[in-house]
Amino acid sequence: MMTFPRVHPMLLTLLNGHDRSAPPPLDHSAWDQLAREADTHGLAPWLHRWSCDHPSAIPSHVHDRLKANVAAVAGKNLILADELAAILRDLGRRGIACAPLRGFSLVHYLPDTPSVRPMGDLDLLVKRDDCSEVRDVLRRLDYTEVDRRPGFAETYSYTLEFVKDQHGWITVEPHWTVAYPPFMDAIDMGTVWSRCRRSTVAGVETCLLSREDLLINLCWHLNHKGADAPLLWWYELDLLVRRSAAVIDWPRFVLTIGPGAPAGLLAEVLTTLIREFHSPIPDQAIAELSTSASLPTPHSARLFTGPLAVDGAESLAQFCAIKGLRAKAVYACALLIPSREFMMMHYAPASPSQLYLQYARRALVCVWESLKGLVNLFVPSRRPSLP
Repeated sequence: MMTFPRVHPMLLTLLNGHDRSAPPPLDHSAWDQLAREADTHGLAPWLHRWSCDHPSAIPSHVHDRLKANVAAVAGKNLILADELAAILRDLGRRGIACAPLRGFSLVHYLPDTPSVRPMGDLDLLVKRDDCSEVRDVLRRLDYTEVDRRPGFAETYSYTLEFVKDQHGWITVEPHWTVAYPPFMDAIDMGTVWSRCRRSTVAGVETCLLSREDLLINLCWHLNHKGADAPLLWWYELDLLVRRSAAVIDWPRFVLTIGPGAPAGLLAEVLTTLIREFHSPIPDQAIAELSTSASLPTPHSARLFTGPLAVDGAESLAQFCAIKGLRAKAVYACALLIPSREFMMMHYAPASPSQLYLQYARRALVCVWESLKGLVNLFVPSRRPSLP
């Protein structure tokens, strides 16, 4: 079963459209906890909007905290919007197709949500054959590539990673698939690109995914992040389904995913969405996904029947899917002992001794999470049944 965030019941009440009900009798400490959870799960703008509609229901210090949070998010989003516009303009001048993923692109499909949405980085969809030119564009814009080892991401992964030391670091991740390991090639990306439409994002004309392909990416992203996914992502997925219920082509959605483990993963996400938000997803779509999921799949895919860790079961499944002993060895080495630049960026050790400690901790986490993945694979009682 998918891991759903544990949050204060009032947050779910607000998200489920009951924000006009009488405010709950909470003391100051409870309001403080609620504000902290809203911040953690990216929902401070929603709670702030509710507090503006009910000014006497919430302590002034909590309202001020939410207001400051929203202002900080708005400032960061302005910076990200400028960066995204510059990237899209440069890619457009070179004739490189690009479709923003999540983030700013969701505004077009969810126009009635708060205009300030917390965003950590910029995710872009590009074509794999364009990676070299995308890399050149980002380097010209003063971004530095971060990789476990040179060439690792382009060979074994689904995205590149670039950072810029500006305004507290800006991260850009160009993806070439809407899927995640070890199923990066499960989706026909030619078909995905053919369904894109032209629109304006951050003031620049670019591509946007179709609703069905965006839905696939959002579901897969939730499964990919597992327990680390904030409640905001679940809520946005529910909103997309509700706002687009009349136009989503569910047979196309199911057909695009295809048979096997990917269908089971996305069926689990959608079933969780129905359970928690009563999302209007057709029973037929869930049934077809579940039927497709029951078809035979490689052993590596069975690692994906429960919550995962990116540097654990997911990496183990990708390791199993790689062909050839040499390729497997290179992959394992880069995963367990990545470059110093990668470690400095992701773990920020304060000294050489802390760097070595982080290397050891990373290796232990990878091994531990991989062992849990093997338990899911070989112990049937540990594998939740698909919906």
